[in-house]
Amino acid sequence: MSKRLEVKFIFLVLIFTAQLFAQGDPFNAAVVLDTSQTESQGVAFADYNNDGWVDVYITKGNSTDGSHYLNLLFKNDGTDSLKKQNIEGVTDVDSTSGCATWGDYNNDGYIDLYVANAQDGPSPPFGDHTPKKNSLFRNGPTGLVNETEAGDIVDVVEDSRHLSWGDYDNDGYLDVFVDNGKVGGFGPMKAQNSFFENNGDGTFTEKTDAEIGDIIKDDTENSYSTFGSGFGWCDYNNDGYYDIFNGNGFGNRNRLWQNDGSGFTEVLTDTFQSADNITSTMGVSWGDYDNDGDMDLFLANIIDGNTTGWNYLYENESTTSTTHFFRVKGNDDLDTSFQYSKGSVWGDFDNDGDLDLFVANDGADANNISRLYMNSGDSLYNLTPITSFVENLDPGYGSGRGNGRGAAAADINNDGSLDLIVARNGKPLLYMNKGSDSSFAVISVKGNGNTNKSGIGAKVRVVADIGGSAGVTKQMREISGQTGAAGQNSLRAHFGLGFATIIDSIYIEWPGSGTVDIYTNLPVNQFFEYVEKFTSGIKDDVTKIPEQFKVFQNYPNPFNPVTKISYGLPNASNVSIEIYNAVGQKVETLYKGHKKAGYHEIDFNAANLSSGIYFYRVQAGKFNCVKKMMLIK
Repeated sequence: MSKRLEVKFIFLVLIFTAQLFAQGDPFNAAVVLDTSQTESQGVAFADYNNDGWVDVYITKGNSTDGSHYLNLLFKNDGTDSLKKQNIEGVTDVDSTSGCATWGDYNNDGYIDLYVANAQDGPSPPFGDHTPKKNSLFRNGPTGLVNETEAGDIVDVVEDSRHLSWGDYDNDGYLDVFVDNGKVGGFGPMKAQNSFFENNGDGTFTEKTDAEIGDIIKDDTENSYSTFGSGFGWCDYNNDGYYDIFNGNGFGNRNRLWQNDGSGFTEVLTDTFQSADNITSTMGVSWGDYDNDGDMDLFLANIIDGNTTGWNYLYENESTTSTTHFFRVKGNDDLDTSFQYSKGSVWGDFDNDGDLDLFVANDGADANNISRLYMNSGDSLYNLTPITSFVENLDPGYGSGRGNGRGAAAADINNDGSLDLIVARNGKPLLYMNKGSDSSFAVISVKGNGNTNKSGIGAKVRVVADIGGSAGVTKQMREISGQTGAAGQNSLRAHFGLGFATIIDSIYIEWPGSGTVDIYTNLPVNQFFEYVEKFTSGIKDDVTKIPEQFKVFQNYPNPFNPVTKISYGLPNASNVSIEIYNAVGQKVETLYKGHKKAGYHEIDFNAANLSSGIYFYRVQAGKFNCVKKMMLIK
């Protein structure tokens, strides 16, 4: 048990009553977004038309009998309302029980949309089951277009349920992980998960388990049966690589997959596969709820077979050299009731400087209401349930108490406070925030050049004196393509700043390049937009020693004809750097010799090579790493 947890238990009784009544409901009553009571599944926020107002896409479809409904796209025009758009090919896809995720996969400055399409028919083993192709919508000046020539990502046919963008190899191009469901028929017929690598030319290639790891080897025979459950990308150990926590299904065990830039390896089996942790996880949400600089983990669980359905909160104490989580207990009813949880969202809904938690529950009786947990902040960070409009999820027609599915948060009216949309088995609901007098900052980030334009994977840290006993606080957000079960928060990082009158500093840690951009002495209550500075290459520096071997993405990428390759050595080593073409032929040995511990960089001039995809391999002692780059002339 950590010291922080011991402190929580010691002081919990003393402060519980004050916490319970100190914080009011931040939300107004529900606004009905669509009058149809057909089943909604997922919520995904993004400013798809680049007008400065966050829009939303809602997936629909019946998870029981396989009926198909029209998905929903709502355009935000800045008038405090969302207007439904019926766009052929975009809103009439067969999503059945899937989700959607926004991300700029081709780095053209327009955010694209990828939609999971589940199989036809009722849940297995009944009915005729026909898996569907997923839908990729390429965005541009003329709007969203159904892209059919993008390779495996639009050709592979599976029972897809949850999916999200993430740049696993830090090449500046978004890849996709898909958790697939159970294929029709009797018996334990589980489809493997899917992983699609972005080739950087507008196409994707599906990876095998030999290439990416057992994270996709998801079938009953190999005991990796997640059955279309929720998952979440996150650099949980702050080593610069995007990892994945994959939830379970049907009482199988959760798994944390650590990424080293070339593939995924399961870690912490004792933590996440112990006998008392077996449940059915539908929602996976990462967030730094205790403001200690790393991402903690909330799992929304349902009753499935003989499993309990209790929710789990894990505090992260991992570093680049150690990996450790412990399960937090003692937060009132968070892990002991409301046993049909699905959607979950971290967000500072009252702008007081710490993350609160919303949990959408799928039950339809009084024992399964949804819940909003407000964070006490300071040193205790206790999550306390409050009475809120979001409990019942009832839009006023009196039928059903909850039936919550995916949920996500965004500042819809640009007033500095987070609003909430909940998909449900019934009308999807919008809860507008009442607003507060507390300070805020909203930060948008964009990659430089032709890489990572949507900023997914970037870490944003804000330091400010939020007042009270907390004082100077350092908060962190990680830009992500999903939250909970089938949700995606706005890609703008939202920070509540309490009583702060000035922001001491903003730190933006860019994936791929590994660089950190710093901005200081900034006003509060502002919307900021930052583009990655031209600092991705690192000069030779043997005064700073990295903890582990690391190879950075070349910069610029794509390039013509010169680019920089940078790497870090924890110890002095014999180093070789080789260049290969797309078919694996070595075209040049760029360097071979001895290097001191520290950071190093070298230029690669491809003036004599033709345009195309190339690979560079950096070897140092027993370590090696291969990364992809693109030459465009």
